[in-house]
Amino acid sequence: MGCGISSKVESTSIRGPQTADQSSTLTLGLLPAPRESHVLRGGGHDSRNSHVSWRRGDLIGTGANGRVYLGLEEDSGAIIAVKEMAFSNEQELEELAQMQEEIELLRSLQHPNIVTYLGTDICDENKLLYIFTEWVPGGSIQALITKFGRLSEAIVRKYVAQLLVGLKYLHEQQVIHRDIKAANILVDDRGTIKLADFGSSKRLDSMGMINNGNLSLRGTPYFMAPEVIMQIGHGRKADIWSVGCTILQMVTGQPPWKNLRLGTPAALMFHIANAQSPPPMPSMLSIELNNLLLATFSRDTNRRPAANDLLRYPFVVANGAAAEANAAESRAALRSTPLARSMRAAMPNQVSTIEDAADHTLACQAIGIL
Repeated sequence: MGCGISSKVESTSIRGPQTADQSSTLTLGLLPAPRESHVLRGGGHDSRNSHVSWRRGDLIGTGANGRVYLGLEEDSGAIIAVKEMAFSNEQELEELAQMQEEIELLRSLQHPNIVTYLGTDICDENKLLYIFTEWVPGGSIQALITKFGRLSEAIVRKYVAQLLVGLKYLHEQQVIHRDIKAANILVDDRGTIKLADFGSSKRLDSMGMINNGNLSLRGTPYFMAPEVIMQIGHGRKADIWSVGCTILQMVTGQPPWKNLRLGTPAALMFHIANAQSPPPMPSMLSIELNNLLLATFSRDTNRRPAANDLLRYPFVVANGAAAEANAAESRAALRSTPLARSMRAAMPNQVSTIEDAADHTLACQAIGIL
C-alpha cells in the first residue's frame, strides 16, 4: 500500500505524457507490483478522495530537483511521468515550500508548448513528493542531440518558434523559467516541443523582476545570463539569454562556452559575467540565425528582445515556422473553450469533427468572417 494525501483532493483526468532532465533512452519496462497512490489532481475544484493506483517504471531522467520515472496509471492505462522529490527533516519546511511553489506554478499553466501538470502525491513515510505530468514520448532535445547529433537549422527553426510561443505565454503569466536548456525541452512524436522542469521558476513582482528575497542563484551555469550570475536582479530577459544558449547547443551539439575549457563552474560563471563578447558561434550559421543569436546575447537587457519580438525575426518567420507555432497555440485555445469541452463530453465519438470545427473557426477568424 502506498503513501498519499487523505484530506481534500482536486480532480481531473490523467491523460498521459513527462518532465525533467532527460538524456537516456525511454523504455516501457514497468515494475510488476502496482503501487497505490492517493493523487492530488489539478482540476480547480474540490472533490472527494479518489484512490489512484499506478506502477513505477524505468528511471527516465535525473536533475537537481529530483528523479523522473515512467508511470502506468492502473485505472486508465495511461502512460504518465512521475517526478520524485525527496525532502529531509532538517530542511522540511523550506524544501516543501519550494516544491509547493513549483506545483502552484504548474497548476496555473495551460499551453500546448508547456508540459501539462496532472497532480501530486505526498509520501509521508519516505519523505517523498511525487509530481505527475504528461509523458512526452520523444524525450528531451538533449536526448535527441545525443542520439542523432547536432540539429539542422530547419529543425532548430521549428523548435525555436514553438519555444518562443510557449515562453511568450509563460512571461505573460508573470513567470520566468530560469533553467531553459535542451534537457528541459521535451519533444513528442510529432515534433511538438514542451517546456518542462519548473523547479527553478519564479513569479515576477509588479516591476517584472524577481524581488530581492528571491535572488537565488538557480539554473545551469552554461546557460545563465550575466545578470543572473551577478545577482543584480533579473526578469524575463534572462530566459531570452538562455534561449540563445539552447539554440547554440542545438546547432553545435554542446553547450555554449564549453570549447573554452574554463574548468570549474566558478571560472565559467566569472567568464560569463565579465566577457564582453557572446559565446563562440560556428561560421556555418546562416546570417538570419547569427543575427538572432547576437540579439539574445546582448548584455544590455533593455536591448535584448522579448520572446514576442524574436517571433518576428527573419530566422523564425522563414518557412512559416512562427505562423505554424502561433496557429497551434490558437487551436489549443479554441479547443479548451467551455463550448468545445462541452461538445467533447456530449459527443465523445465525434472528437475529430470537433477538432475540425476548431480549425474551421480559426480559419474564419483569420479572414475576418468571425
